[in-house]
Amino acid sequence: MPQHTPAPTQSQAPATQQAPKEAASAAGARAPDSRQAFQRYVKSLGGPEGGADTKPVHQALGPATRAGFVCRLLPIETAILRDPIEVMNIAHTRGLVSERGEAARPADPVTRAEAAVMLTRFARLTGVEPGERVLYFADVFPGAWFFQAAHACRLYGIFSGTTENRFEPHDDLAPEHVALVILRALSPRLTTTEEQRKAAGLTVSASTRPSDLDALLAQERLTHEQVARAREMIAQLPEKERPDKYRQLAAKVRYRNQRDNEGVKAAKDAKAYGYPEAGDVMCNVTSMAMALNQLGLGADEGDKQLEDQLDEQMIGSRYEQGGQANAAGQHGADVARVSTPAFRNGDAAREWFQKSVAPRLEAGASATMGIYWGPERSYAHIVRLEWVEADGVRVDDPYGSLYKNPKGTYVYDKNDPQNEVDAGAKGEDGLWSWDTVAGVMPSGRYVQFYTVK
Repeated sequence: MPQHTPAPTQSQAPATQQAPKEAASAAGARAPDSRQAFQRYVKSLGGPEGGADTKPVHQALGPATRAGFVCRLLPIETAILRDPIEVMNIAHTRGLVSERGEAARPADPVTRAEAAVMLTRFARLTGVEPGERVLYFADVFPGAWFFQAAHACRLYGIFSGTTENRFEPHDDLAPEHVALVILRALSPRLTTTEEQRKAAGLTVSASTRPSDLDALLAQERLTHEQVARAREMIAQLPEKERPDKYRQLAAKVRYRNQRDNEGVKAAKDAKAYGYPEAGDVMCNVTSMAMALNQLGLGADEGDKQLEDQLDEQMIGSRYEQGGQANAAGQHGADVARVSTPAFRNGDAAREWFQKSVAPRLEAGASATMGIYWGPERSYAHIVRLEWVEADGVRVDDPYGSLYKNPKGTYVYDKNDPQNEVDAGAKGEDGLWSWDTVAGVMPSGRYVQFYTVK
């Protein structure tokens, strides 16, 4: 699916306006007792009405309430809070809402307009002014308190609207849409070209100063959320500065060891092929997991690693592009596979990779590559392709360290099956010379590229 870009069509916005939903609060209308509403909700779930045993807000209030929505946006700060008013006070401190205490209406349903305002403030997106070149929602009028937020969300693909070009700003946000819009607000799809930002009247916010990017890239490792944030900032740099930043970012992605995996489907394949452990046949999803993380996508879920999730999400062949594309797509990535020629020597490999692979990585894609190894190159394998360098390719090999033995056969110093330590694993940040690349791709193989949908 192609990346969503804002339509540059000029449309005349209606002249009439609607009264803002929050006007009643500003006029001094009495807000409901949110503590009582919260306690009633907890009691309905079988919990106590208050005190030290009250459930944390993120468990007691649904995600589509104002306090519940804030908990999903700020999970770390609100994880142990048991008073919804405290949650909203944190939201006020972070600039997500304008009110404090009861006036912030913690237990009220969050409307689509209120969600849009909180999301744009959270992601620090500059609003869109009336008259700028965006396609207006038919029911969002200039002067409305959520006008800029609604159209900034449309520009960045956070909200696409309902039928007939309507935003329905005063409707409650559906609970099943909460995770979706928050994911979109955290996603690299928030990047736009400089031309699109200029057309929409957007400017780079204070949160995207180069110093912020440099601080992220100075860290040894980045989470996928930090990678997504870094990619947003890289996309706002002049085009000629981006390749070096993407190169630095590629080196910050967490290394993943396939040999400690526990994929259920892979376990069946391992048994069929005579391997002792599921992890012995999970190079595909482990390399894919690292490629997704390089895009700021995908995350472990509790004790289940991302690669084990991908193994479950495969439809069709686990080893073909279709099955892998389906799994990657569920995490927000598109997949494109390019077949390599048979490389006669290292020079041929270098020429092809520098021409066909390097430009895509420099533009922000991530990649995996298929190889052959072992006696007579009888074993197929997949690694994460980190970068194309002058002397070869930089790879994260989930199986271990590849080397050529005295007989001229490519073999492995394998990772420990129980090694869950990211840094220092045998296959991390290996530099394969061009002769090695030609040696493991003598009859052609493929490079698979990943991009954000």
